[in-house]
Amino acid sequence: MDHLNSMSVGTSSDSTSIGDVKAADAGITDRLRQICRGRSAEEIGRQTGISGESVRRYLAGSEPSARFLCRLCVLEHICGTWLLTGAGAPRQQEHDETLRALPTDRIIAEIGRRVTLY
Repeated sequence: MDHLNSMSVGTSSDSTSIGDVKAADAGITDRLRQICRGRSAEEIGRQTGISGESVRRYLAGSEPSARFLCRLCVLEHICGTWLLTGAGAPRQQEHDETLRALPTDRIIAEIGRRVTLY
């Protein structure tokens, strides 16, 4: 499933609808749940240095902080592009070849749209 190909990304003249953004945000929540499956919000919070309550909100659909996403990717060896967009493979090792095939400007634009500063 390649979310980058199904959404308009890049410039302010793109026709991305609020429905597209909400669908992509739901995808991030689904991927977060997949990564954290089997562990409590408190455990994930301790491992990432983020409060368990914040982790619980992120898993319920609130927009996660950039700090949390970065720490989770490092901790779990998750590809950030996959986490944010659903493009490619979840694990960094599996993702390298897929990532090389995607246009860098589209990846950067998508990351910029999805990440909030902590």
